[in-house]
Amino acid sequence: MGMFFARDIEDIKQGPELSKIPLIYVVSRGNRDGRPVPTAKQLADSGYRACIDALSCLLVSFHQVK
Repeated sequence: MGMFFARDIEDIKQGPELSKIPLIYVVSRGNRDGRPVPTAKQLADSGYRACIDALSCLLVSFHQVK
């Protein structure tokens, strides 16, 4: 499997079509590049096998510790 960091919506759609291996989408909430944050359905419909959203887990943990 490969990790994929899309720059725009078109990249999200083309990634799995052009890849020869299954892809995992990496969500980057609050990134400086303005990368898109698609829904789980959009990713599944585009052919992604999984999604990594590490920042949401960190935010929940920070909130609970606080």
